[in-house]
Amino acid sequence: MVQEEEVPIADTNIRSGVVNFLANQPDFNIRTTSVYTALQNEAAFTNIAEEQREEVVSQLKNLQRIQAISPIPEVVPVLMDANLISAFTITEMPESTFIKSYGNTLGEETARQVYTNALNNRIRNEQALISMRETVRGTGLAIMDGSESLETRIFLYALYFVVNKEYEWLRKSLLQRRGMSKKGE
Repeated sequence: MVQEEEVPIADTNIRSGVVNFLANQPDFNIRTTSVYTALQNEAAFTNIAEEQREEVVSQLKNLQRIQAISPIPEVVPVLMDANLISAFTITEMPESTFIKSYGNTLGEETARQVYTNALNNRIRNEQALISMRETVRGTGLAIMDGSESLETRIFLYALYFVVNKEYEWLRKSLLQRRGMSKKGE
């Protein structure tokens, strides 16, 4: 869709950068693999100018967020053209307004599905943020928070992410040494 100019990316150099990024990683599936994972690939930015990389990454993140709420590929260009690049921006307007604005273009049922997907994503994201905040700051209820101080909770929370990230790196390294991938497990 990007290469055929169906996705509205005005700057042709950035469009070309996005196309190159995707071509450099033929196994990358924007629906199932995080852009952040793809960015770690050494070949990701081959033939992409240094000064364009930041905007290329921004466009890729937009594409990933939009496709996550899009039931069909034809929705992506419509949302990008309207600068509705996240679940948050979509759900900032009432559902009736969204349906009225995009029901004719997308079809009423598809527009309703996009809005519902966006709302579900926003709820999930806000719930995750609340959980993280409560994990670090505590709920204010000693029975739930335990006896650890705020500093200890912050340390343990940060340690969890460091250990988890190191575990994933080590696991990936070992699998690569064995010639395996996640697909071959």
